Amino acid sequence: MKPANFKNFSTSSLGFGCAKLTAHDSEQAARRTLEVAFEEGIRHFDVARLYGFGQAEGMLGRFIRDKRSQVTVTTKFGLHPPRLPFFNLRLLNLARRVVSKIPSLKNKVVDSAAFSPVRGRFSAKEAEESLNTSLRELQTDYVDILLLHECSLEDANQPEILKFLDSAVQAGKIRLSGLGTHWRNLPIDFHDIASEYSVIQLENNIQQNAIQQFANRDERLLITHGVFNTSQSKDPDTALEYARSSNPNGITLFSSTNIEHIRHNARIWRSLI
Repeated sequence: MKPANFKNFSTSSLGFGCAKLTAHDSEQAARRTLEVAFEEGIRHFDVARLYGFGQAEGMLGRFIRDKRSQVTVTTKFGLHPPRLPFFNLRLLNLARRVVSKIPSLKNKVVDSAAFSPVRGRFSAKEAEESLNTSLRELQTDYVDILLLHECSLEDANQPEILKFLDSAVQAGKIRLSGLGTHWRNLPIDFHDIASEYSVIQLENNIQQNAIQQFANRDERLLITHGVFNTSQSKDPDTALEYARSSNPNGITLFSSTNIEHIRHNARIWRSLI
């Protein structure tokens, strides 16, 4: 699988998103999807402090423990998981199935503070605490990419945040930092983004074609996701072909709980290179 290259950073151009790891009934089933992605040549894994009610980083960390030098990892801070009184995959997924069948109950659960993410945690102190938690959960001394999760430019431009990111790079805790946010939160010209943010992660698909509107985008490592998040992306082959052609030098993320879909997507991706 042809790598994505940026300065001294290199990894697979197809990455696996870990947001759905806790959609499985067991960690063994979740781990199998990670194993298949790795078997298929995927070497970049995307996670966040928020994902899986705070459990996804630990699941990924246990998987990469003996593979750390072979993979790259993105994690994020700024959106924090709610504090649940307990966590059990089987019980959580049983609750999800019950809620999905009762629309009125679903709305109440989504609006409940107990299940809602904590947003906008972008102080330097919170960033440091979040990174240290991520490192502990991932069982690693460093992450390859640290992103501000769903931030505004105002959040990103805080001097204390920029100072924290610089110090984390100097300390070897992160290799690259960036913004993982909605494309509407970004300036049209990437020259207007602080130089500390060498990575931009945003949703992009064949219907939005959002990536094409930005100037000077070649100066950043671009990571795109959501390639299947549109009615026009029902054909995975066409969606992946668009993702590759629109971001040829960056990384495209996808997420799946289906092993055969993972294999198929990786096979299609290899055929596009």
